[in-house]
Amino acid sequence: MTILDPEKQKQAKTYARIRRRLWVVDTVFSTLYFLAWILLGWAITLRMVLSKITTNEWLLVPLFVAVFGGIYFFLNLPLGYYSGFVLPHRFGQSNQTLKDWVTDQLKGLALGAPLGLILLELLYLALRATGDLWWLWAAGGLLVFNVLLINLAPILIMPLFNNY
Repeated sequence: MTILDPEKQKQAKTYARIRRRLWVVDTVFSTLYFLAWILLGWAITLRMVLSKITTNEWLLVPLFVAVFGGIYFFLNLPLGYYSGFVLPHRFGQSNQTLKDWVTDQLKGLALGAPLGLILLELLYLALRATGDLWWLWAAGGLLVFNVLLINLAPILIMPLFNNY
């Protein structure tokens, strides 16, 4: 019969409680950030500013994402650092160095930004080309993308972040 260590159970509950609180803080922050851009008119202002730089719709999307996402990334960095590096070390769940953590963050950004941008551009393509059926094309494309990613991630992506 296995006996669970009461101290480890207490630590696990504390860790879970902190993770839930961090999730709530992150969710509230993200929601407020997105709402501020919409309700305060920052998104429209940014689009107008970017429209003066280029009229190419294919360039407007990455420029908008770079500004919008870049600001969000830097504002959310302290929370990401605490939840992804400090907290796991505090509870003995990680032995990753700060350098390795930063490297993984940069790899994730270098991989996620182009993939996300491609998906966003394809969504806008569906909006422009298919009219009222854009959602159906978007859902079908996302389904195909997810199936491909599920099959290719263990071979192409996960080895970038883990040593097997």
